[in-house]
Amino acid sequence: MIFEEAKATQAAAMLVRLAGGEMNYMALVIHLYKIDREALRQWGVTVTTDRHVAMAHGPVTSNIYDLIKRGLGGSISPSLWATHIKSRGDYKVGLASDPGTSELSRAEIRLIEQVFAADGEKDRYELRDTAHREFSEWRDPGKSSAPISLTEILAAVGASEDEVAHAENSIDVQRSLHSLSRR
Repeated sequence: MIFEEAKATQAAAMLVRLAGGEMNYMALVIHLYKIDREALRQWGVTVTTDRHVAMAHGPVTSNIYDLIKRGLGGSISPSLWATHIKSRGDYKVGLASDPGTSELSRAEIRLIEQVFAADGEKDRYELRDTAHREFSEWRDPGKSSAPISLTEILAAVGASEDEVAHAENSIDVQRSLHSLSRR
């Protein structure tokens, strides 16, 4: 899967906007993971286009987490993410400017709204505890992180072997198209 920063930024910004303009970054990456997990269950593709990893506080979107952490260190280079979402030292991210939703489909926008409506009032620890209990693909990696494959997520949400194979094929096609476009 190829990480599309514009799409990931728009999905994250939408959640931050729904939360009133700022939110805890741990809550953000768990919400985004949950959105991707549900999108995989429904459509066989993710919304954020991110990789997923297990961390001590739950499953997270890896590239987005890295963008947040680099922003906290003040070392983030100019990027679409940094233009729209600012990391703060109090474990929060804030919306600096609205990137819009042009990269998101109407179905993806509805999914983001649904996930936030269901869990938006939960704090980061409630989200973490729920993820630990309900996401069987998450395993505690201790003080490190461990990748969570799309196959593991699909299996955890009850996808059939055919659905898993179709999703893997779609990802391979996306990688090939991306590789061709770079030539």
